[in-house]
Amino acid sequence: MNSLISFLRHHKSYLSFLILPPVLLASFSAGRKQPSTVYQAKETKKVRIGIQSQPYSPLAITSASVESADPLTPNIKVTLANATDSMIRAFAIRCDTRFGESTMSSWSVNNILSIENGFRSRSTQTLTINDTNYSRPPESATLSVDFVEFLDGSRWGDDTYRSAERLDGWRAGAHAEVKSIVDKIQTTGLNSAIVAIESKGSDTNLPSGFSTEYLDGFRLGTDAIRARVLHTRGKNSLERILEDLRRPIDLSDRR
Repeated sequence: MNSLISFLRHHKSYLSFLILPPVLLASFSAGRKQPSTVYQAKETKKVRIGIQSQPYSPLAITSASVESADPLTPNIKVTLANATDSMIRAFAIRCDTRFGESTMSSWSVNNILSIENGFRSRSTQTLTINDTNYSRPPESATLSVDFVEFLDGSRWGDDTYRSAERLDGWRAGAHAEVKSIVDKIQTTGLNSAIVAIESKGSDTNLPSGFSTEYLDGFRLGTDAIRARVLHTRGKNSLERILEDLRRPIDLSDRR
């Protein structure tokens, strides 16, 4: 899933949290509460990986294992299954990592950018979660699916990380940055527009009246578009850069 954009945060808390999927159900209702029984655990490099039972989840975590030798930087390999008849365009996995009586919770939000990599109906995909560095080896970690978004925009899950707001912000920021850069190219020319992107970053202002999560996503969206332009500039073609800017930012533009 190399076209996934991931936003990852870690929080020490009273209890715990992270990212990945559970079991079945083609029809379900958004926001439905899920049973919370850990039904699977395995010993790998002294870290027990558990998968939370979520019988009403449209996305199932079918297996999970730790593959790295270093317990302070575990690579958790996870296999997910789309148990529905619809394509999934974004999802968030929660990981609750335990250290004795304390717990660290983290989330990974995955936004699929292209239709070719869309999480298709009744298919499986594998990803690796490896963005965590611990100061001491964890004793166990429990994975669960926190949020799922379908191609038609409908959503499911408790969304404890407020992934929906982050994704809404990311898309708004990306669209605003596309407009800003296209306007800049048309008024000042391609070269000066690229120099401005390299030196100053974005001219797009943050909107007011939105949550912290939305604004975090907004910033990441503007960053993603600037990175796209700087990557495409090697083609040295105005038409190519404008064409790239006008293509869909992610699957939310392909309903």
